Amino acid sequence: NTSPTRSVTGRSLLYSVGTITMTSPERAEAAAGFNYDGYSAGGFTFSVERSDSGWVVKQWRMEWTSKSGSP
Repeated sequence: NTSPTRSVTGRSLLYSVGTITMTSPERAEAAAGFNYDGYSAGGFTFSVERSDSGWVVKQWRMEWTSKSGSP
């Protein structure tokens, strides 16, 4: 299934989710990151727990961050 192409004015922000590791049937860790139009980027690890309403982020930590010299 392909999403339609759209034109967006301004800077782009891309979020991505990488490896998801189940630490137990009720808990997981997910690697995630962002890239802000090549200007800055960062990587995070999210710890989540299953609840009655779905998965809930219980903790997150920044693994790395980067910023270029100009916007």
